[in-house]
Parts: sequence; C-alpha cells; structure tokens
Amino acid sequence: MQKPNSIPLPPSCPLTWSLVDLVDLEWQLALDAEASAEDLSDRDRRISREQLVPVLGKDLVPEAGREIRSRGLRLWLEDVRNSRREASVGEMVSHGRGLMALILGFIAITAGSGLVFGLLHREWRYFNVVHFLLATLAPQFLLLLLLLLGTVWGKIRGPSHRSTSLWRNLLADLWSKLTTHVWTRRLSDVALRARTGKLGALVRPWLVWPVARLTQTAAIWYNLGIMGAFAGILLGMDVRFFWESTPGVSAEEGLHQVVATLATPWSWLAPQTVPSLSGIHDTRIAVTGTEGGWHEVEGVRSAEIWVPFLFTALGIWGLLPRLLLLAFCSWEERRMLLTQNFGDRQHRELWRRLAETGRLMVNVTGPGDDAIVLCWGGVEPNPEELRPVMLQQLRLNPVQWFSAGGLDVTADSVAIRSLANFAGEKSVSPLPLVLIAESWGLAPRDLAAFLISLRKELGASPSIRCLLIGEPKSGHILTPPKAEDLRIWEKFAADLGDGGFIIRPLRGIQA
Repeated sequence: MQKPNSIPLPPSCPLTWSLVDLVDLEWQLALDAEASAEDLSDRDRRISREQLVPVLGKDLVPEAGREIRSRGLRLWLEDVRNSRREASVGEMVSHGRGLMALILGFIAITAGSGLVFGLLHREWRYFNVVHFLLATLAPQFLLLLLLLLGTVWGKIRGPSHRSTSLWRNLLADLWSKLTTHVWTRRLSDVALRARTGKLGALVRPWLVWPVARLTQTAAIWYNLGIMGAFAGILLGMDVRFFWESTPGVSAEEGLHQVVATLATPWSWLAPQTVPSLSGIHDTRIAVTGTEGGWHEVEGVRSAEIWVPFLFTALGIWGLLPRLLLLAFCSWEERRMLLTQNFGDRQHRELWRRLAETGRLMVNVTGPGDDAIVLCWGGVEPNPEELRPVMLQQLRLNPVQWFSAGGLDVTADSVAIRSLANFAGEKSVSPLPLVLIAESWGLAPRDLAAFLISLRKELGASPSIRCLLIGEPKSGHILTPPKAEDLRIWEKFAADLGDGGFIIRPLRGIQA
C-alpha cells in the first residue's frame, strides 16, 4: 500500500501561516539540528521530489522569493506532519494559550470586582470618588505609560541591545509555564527546550503579539469585572458618592480640573455626565464631632452627580484602550504571519536542501540569464573559469564585472552607482547580481553597510546572490567553503534582514 505522505499535496495547500504552523516549523527545525545530515538529506530529497517539484516546478530555486519559499516550506511542513505520529506541538501550545487565557480571565475579573467591593465603605455605604479613580484607572495609565516608554526605548537602543534579553527570557519563561499546564510528556520537553534556549521559536518576534493579545484580553476582563461589580452594587444597594480633603476651595478646583480633563472625549456630546464645580462642592464630606461622624449636605443626590461620569470614565479610559490595543495586537499578529520571509539560518539551510534537489530534477533549457558580477574584497577569479560555474550552478551568464570592498570607500560608492546604472540600462527590470566573496573573510562589517547602500540604489526587485568560495588550494581559487564558515555567513545574511540576499556556496561543500 502506498503511504499517504508519498502523494503530492494539492496546489490548494494553504499559503497562509498560523501560530500553530510556525511553532511546528520551529519545533521540527530544532529536532533537525540533532539529526544526522544523511537522514535530513534523504528526507528532504524525497519531499522535494514528491511534493515541491510537482507544485512549484521551475520556481523551486535557491534564490526564490518570499512567496515561493513560504509555499514550499508550507508543503514541506504538511508532509513532515503527515509522516509523524506525534501530536502537533503547535496545537499543544495553542491549547495551552487557551487554557492560560481562561485562567488569566478568571483572575482578572475576580481582581476587578474584588477591587470595587474593597473600595465600598460598607458601614456608611459610600464610595470615595478620588480613591475610586486612583485605584481603578491610575494603575492602568501607569502600565500603558511604561509600555509606551519601553517601546520607545527599544526603538532607540535597537533590537540587538542586551536589555532586550530580559524581555526575551520573560517571554520564554511565560511560554514554558504555559505549556506545562497540558500535563503531557511531549510538552514538558517543549518547556525544557524553551528554558534551556534550544527551541528558538519560543523567543521569535512573532510570538510577542500572541502574548500581547493574551495580556490585553486579561485587561479587558479586569475592566469588565470593575464595571460589572460597580453596576451590581448600584442595582443592589443604595450608595452615596463623596470625596474629602483637608484643603477646601483649592481641592475642589483641582478635582474639577481633573474631572474636566478626563471628560474631554465625551463632554461635548453629553455634558450632563460631567460633575459641575457646584456638584463637586456639594459632595465633599466633612468630619464632625469627636466620634468621627460625617455630615451629608441635605438634598444632594450624589449618585446622579457621579455615577454617569464614573461609568463613562471606566468605559473610555479603562475598557476602550484595551479593546483598541487588542485589535492592534491582532492586526500585528496577522501582519507578521503574512510577511514571514523565512530568512533565518535554519530556514535558509532547509530551503537550500529542498531547492538543490528540485533544481536537478527540473529540466531547464536554454542559456542562462544575463547577470552582473561584483567581486568583493580583492577576489579576482578568472572570468573564463567562473562563467561555466555560474551557468551550471546559478543558470546565470556574467556580462559585466565590477570590484568593491577595497580600502577606498570612494571607489565603493563609484562602483555602486556604476553598477546600478548598468543594471538599469541593460533591461527594463534590473539584472540579477552575483557577489563573489571569500567565505573565510567572515563577512566583514563594511560589507553590511555596502549592501545597504547598494540596495538603496538597486531597489527591492533584483536579487543578490552571494557565491561563496573557500580558501585557494593548489592555485585554484574556486574551491568550496568550509561548513563552519558557511554558518557564519548564513547568520550574517539572516541578521542583514534582506530577503533578496541569498547565500549560494560553491557546490561540493561537505556538511
């Protein structure tokens, strides 16, 4: 009987990625890091032959764009899922997040309602409106301010600063605790890998937004608990609303200013919900007598003065910002899922294994496309020796040569302008660029700045293939790079963040 995973998946295989899919992908890549190169090569060669080639065809190339890589890796993941009998780690994490949402929601709504009941003076049945506002809204304002300052600080210091490791560790710890609630041996392994840092998926940037959604959902339940308990007290009890302060007139004017400021978003639409200065004056209590009693002004209906304002303030300044933040986090999560470029080192290595097999299977006829060659850092290969290599490995025919990466920065700028002008003159769309570099040069820092400047001139369309060569041996400059050097360059390409910059080692490398 033919195995189900040997049947090519239909072209309608979903193109989009979900949180479950990405966690499964990263989990499988983490497992692959512990597998032998022979086993990985055999598996990926089969998947490429049976699943990717029938669907992608000639598009299955190492320098494929984001959409092709996304679809190809999605087909690969579906095949890997079908071939294993273990439960999906991504689904476990998703279920764990749902369980955590229920737990946090219960805690939040209990905390919110408990806070309101704690603010009620049960003996005299009144709320101190100043205490009410400080306890319900001030902490949320403070948290939002800290969130804003943290975001701005992160933008200033950059994503690679050491301070961000704290948040990455907190995120990893949160997910490791989340997964342990499913009480499965498999998921305990996930938690262990998360804590030891072996599973990179648990600190990926796209996991920030699901966690943010979780916190904002809890904050929504917290505000609903406050508003629900407040409404329940109003319906079940006859309560009063007052405030007290040692200063007299100055305190009244200050409170009125605070109230007017909080009511700015809706005071133009419902001015009757905003307490007036006279209403604030009438609801100020004064301690009388030696026994600590208090005096209520006769005829003052304090609930009519304060309840509309307090309820509206809770909705506008407590609940509404959380709803907006939840919508923003959901939008950002969807956006990041749709824009994954799969440019990390593990993704590049996997795609190279899949694409190399597909390239050998797909019959490509005709001469190679024209391309521009840029020799970096003093590399000077023989054009006649390099041309057949590029035609065989890249299906590209070098038509123009440039050099850069020397000691003269001005010469690099001239090379960039000349290269961009030549690419634009030769074709309606810019010609592909092949950058020849020595792998043992270890991707010098000035190359990153050079590539950024070059990309500004070329635009986002043309791909930049980096053909890596190893150390010259016996007079031959075109030698395959070492595996350890290739890993360094793969990390350099991933950190560069340019999806069009593709590392292509000279074939013959021993993994």
